[in-house]
Amino acid sequence: MIFTVNTNGYVLYPVTKSAFEMSDEDVYDMINYEFSVVVKRLEKKNVKYDALKRALIPNQDKDNNEVCLVFDSSLINSSHYGYTVFNEIISLLDKENTYSILAGDYIDITRTPNNSQPFLFEALKEHIIECNDSVYQHSSQYYLVYFNSITKNQLSSITSELQKFEWFHGYMLLNSNSRFKTYLSCILCHVCIKTKNTIIVSHPSDYDDSENINMAGYPFEEKGFKLVSINDDSFGPFLSYKIESIVPDKDDISFSFNALFQKFDSMEKLKLNIPDGKWEYLNGEIKGKGGIIKSFEFDDISKDDFCNIIFKQICSNYIYNLRINEYGDRLFNVCIELPTKNGNIRRTTVALKYHPDYGQIDIVTIT
Repeated sequence: MIFTVNTNGYVLYPVTKSAFEMSDEDVYDMINYEFSVVVKRLEKKNVKYDALKRALIPNQDKDNNEVCLVFDSSLINSSHYGYTVFNEIISLLDKENTYSILAGDYIDITRTPNNSQPFLFEALKEHIIECNDSVYQHSSQYYLVYFNSITKNQLSSITSELQKFEWFHGYMLLNSNSRFKTYLSCILCHVCIKTKNTIIVSHPSDYDDSENINMAGYPFEEKGFKLVSINDDSFGPFLSYKIESIVPDKDDISFSFNALFQKFDSMEKLKLNIPDGKWEYLNGEIKGKGGIIKSFEFDDISKDDFCNIIFKQICSNYIYNLRINEYGDRLFNVCIELPTKNGNIRRTTVALKYHPDYGQIDIVTIT
């Protein structure tokens, strides 16, 4: 199983495919070979790829949160404010759980810099739970640190300790898709994977695989963590977490499908199919059978609307848990969000089967 393939910020695969005019079959062979390489590189550092699952796929644990911490760098008396922030954060990390950490400045990447600051200000204020006051001057004064899945207790422990620093402005819960979350997916860079007491970072490809290089220079080892580094040719596509985005990335979708599926024409040719009998089973319309959709207490939803939500998530560049089962079925998962009868949003996993010969996708199950 390949948990995720990320070419969103990693251009080597698209460039290689274009330069060498590679077919889908060639890309399939390349990705699967490179995946075997990353597994071997991890094993040489005594890390099991399977142990990293929670750090690489969307959070679906109701007891965990996707979180973005917000720091006002203008209140930090150092040009190395990233080090100042991580020096405190690392001391607060637990040594039991597994998650990815990303970080970066709240930069303005819009094409209308004169008009975008009010939008960026409102987006920040809409989501933040403030812990200390901050006077907004420009978005770039804020430094953001993102966790893809941490427990509520860990979040409480971190925020309560950081609150004593005036430069800790607050935090955001990002458990649902939004424009702001999509914006973060465009500006934040991967820092590391934390798996229990081990920190995994990337190093440039010209370093030897046997080396462990702390390129960022953050004090992981001084704070009691074991540090290992993995060649960026492996880390970039297979170990860097993708924040879920509502903006499609056709290249990334294509490479994700090509990870296990040798034939992929385009998103326009894909068809999502739910036979009437399957829908009746899932929706509890067959007496005494199925009914998983109703058991989640989702609002009433038609089959067409349900298909559209799933297809939109596929198009939004996030398919994961790519695998071939013992019957040769080519499977993958998506995580969708649906409103419940009590007005909340619930995330659920949909397992899908892809038929590459005619581009059809079938629903297997919902969990």
